Amino acid sequence: MKKQLINRTFVAIAAFTVMLLFSITIKAQTKEAYAVMDTTAKRLSFFYNSNKDLYTKDIVYTLPNSTTDYPEWCLEYKRKEITTAIFDSSMKDYNPGSTRLWFDGFEKLTTIEGIKNLNTDNVTNMGGMFSGCKLLTTLDVSDFKTQNVIYMDYMFDGCELLKIIDVSNFDTKSVTNMSFMFYGCKALETIDVSNFNTQLVTDMSDMFHNCELLTTIYCNSVWDCEASICMFQDCKQLKGGENGNVVYDENKIDIEMANPTTGYFTRKKPSGIEFQRIENKRLHRDIYTLQGTRLNNIPEHSAQGIYIINGKKVVKR
Repeated sequence: MKKQLINRTFVAIAAFTVMLLFSITIKAQTKEAYAVMDTTAKRLSFFYNSNKDLYTKDIVYTLPNSTTDYPEWCLEYKRKEITTAIFDSSMKDYNPGSTRLWFDGFEKLTTIEGIKNLNTDNVTNMGGMFSGCKLLTTLDVSDFKTQNVIYMDYMFDGCELLKIIDVSNFDTKSVTNMSFMFYGCKALETIDVSNFNTQLVTDMSDMFHNCELLTTIYCNSVWDCEASICMFQDCKQLKGGENGNVVYDENKIDIEMANPTTGYFTRKKPSGIEFQRIENKRLHRDIYTLQGTRLNNIPEHSAQGIYIINGKKVVKR
């Protein structure tokens, strides 16, 4: 009896040990999205892996899983001293639903490394993402996937030293709020929003407010919006219109000026490659005789007759 009891005890201990090791193994293999703030190196790093528990000397934050939650690190005063942000390659496999306020108030941030590792396919909220990044001089958002983004308000607000913000590939068909989007981008001189779809946007208030050096906004469309107060306020260098003869007027700073004819927008002309594509399309013609023989063109001295050009009958006399 005593021997059986010992055996049962041994089996129970062995089973418990196996379960504990299994639990530890599963936990070690579970990926988590998190950010690590190293206040000594003045660095904030983003990861999506199973190594979260290894960072015992730094401040570790779990990435918010809500599209409206504030990231916890934005409540940390020490964020104002961070100079470098890094997106680890593991972040390519993570799909955040929001990047709202991720770098809000990072006043000394000068470098963002690996931003192409940030997967934005499922992001719906980019509001205030880079708001207050006063010392950031370069920022590559050209590869951002924005087809699901609803909020872009305050996105680049206060990025005072950014001379270039490439949003030319942004898909904005789902966006409803662009208020304060470029507010206070004092070094910005030109911006291309010709690809913007603004049909759902209801608020463009202060969108370009206080862009002191902004001279050109490329856009071929006429925008309309319910709220647009102070949209172009203090953009004193801004010019637009058909011949660039529409200059800034402090009494005309709302949506009425968001057009390329009588407003502050400048039509974007096709680049050399785009123009060649247009020409190729225009010059490409399907030409056939009535007998069905395809011709490259109609010879200048060819006989009079009827030809089929692009599906239409054309008489050569």
